[in-house]
Amino acid sequence: MTTTQIKRTGTNHVFGSTASVVNATPGITDSANGFLYTDTGSTVTTTSTSGRSISSVTNAGAAVMDGNASASTGPQALTLSPALVNVTKKTGGYVDKTGPMLPAWGPARSAQGQAALGQWISCGGSGSAATIAQKTLAAVGLFVQET
Repeated sequence: MTTTQIKRTGTNHVFGSTASVVNATPGITDSANGFLYTDTGSTVTTTSTSGRSISSVTNAGAAVMDGNASASTGPQALTLSPALVNVTKKTGGYVDKTGPMLPAWGPARSAQGQAALGQWISCGGSGSAATIAQKTLAAVGLFVQET
């Protein structure tokens, strides 16, 4: 069984010195209200958040990490980096996605992206079909690879 990994393309989301965390809690706040729904699943880089990612965005000023901060720190700079999400093809031909949610698409991008991801998984990430699928996924904002 192979595992396809996908992630949102684009650059890191970088905040100024406006983010804060509280020891032993999963919350992270931004006094500049800079969180976006597309930050879900991104890896968090601040003091006291080693190995954490954003599991949900509550609103523009607050998000929830997948675990607790190790100390209270802030305000501080914050960098959110897109993270890989596993999509595993199962024996019956369907796929399971594990890990953080990917950003929502509109109807046209959704149909195009889902078709391309299905094509990628069906060809096992190799050959000309994989090249076409990879280009299509890049056009809708995703990077794909096999592990």
